[in-house]
Amino acid sequence: MRAVIGGLRVRLRQQTGRPDAGVVTVEFAVIASFAALTLVALLQLGLYFHAYNVARSGAQVGVQAGRVDGAGTGEGISAARTFVASAGGSLLQSTAVSGSRTGDTIAITVSGTTPSVVPFVTFPRLSTTVEGPVERITQ
Repeated sequence: MRAVIGGLRVRLRQQTGRPDAGVVTVEFAVIASFAALTLVALLQLGLYFHAYNVARSGAQVGVQAGRVDGAGTGEGISAARTFVASAGGSLLQSTAVSGSRTGDTIAITVSGTTPSVVPFVTFPRLSTTVEGPVERITQ
């Protein structure tokens, strides 16, 4: 970074004859563009992790609904879809919810994509699975 700014100073000094003429403007432009890029990257990461938390919470709600004695995987999938639609809004796009129930365990998977803040930059599809035991009555 210092080498770039130092090179700009030398070039401006040669062109204008005045030392440091216009250097502050160039330095600000360089630093401001890096700051804006960092801000947008942090915003995109925040959106991605918030969407992941919504998907994870939806899967947990689905497991809680599907693990009840007498309930099935369909109830869990329905509860997960309802939660993600209400909590995620437009944050979690192309949402897919699936589930399976084998013996004493139920698993709900929620996946989707996040909107991109920067055009032509996409994050990978996020997916999370939550498993839990199925309730059963014992005597």
